[in-house]
Amino acid sequence: MSSQNIAAHIRARHGISVAERTIKSRMQEWQVRKRNRAPSNTHSALCDRATTLFFEHGLEDKEMLRFLQDEGFDINLRSLGKLRRGLNLHRRENPGRAEQRIPRLKEITREELAKGIIK
Repeated sequence: MSSQNIAAHIRARHGISVAERTIKSRMQEWQVRKRNRAPSNTHSALCDRATTLFFEHGLEDKEMLRFLQDEGFDINLRSLGKLRRGLNLHRRENPGRAEQRIPRLKEITREELAKGIIK
């Protein structure tokens, strides 16, 4: 329900005119949020599962999101990224891409050893 709707409801039901800004200020002061956050045990389970999917399965965010949603977690891609970064789960490079680069890195290393650039 928007601040405007709340003001209209108070005016209609109680006959009191309240500015939309006042409602926003009071909601913030009372720490009332538009969206209810997940209970901490759900958040803890989500963190644990995301960590497992990240380290043990090496999943990227889109793949991880699909698994988490299939398991019943209510999360979107952007929130998953924020959660992962908040847990310090940083992946510098896609594991698949890293595997593809290994042959080229070996070739470059052999060439530079042969040229004496590296010893």
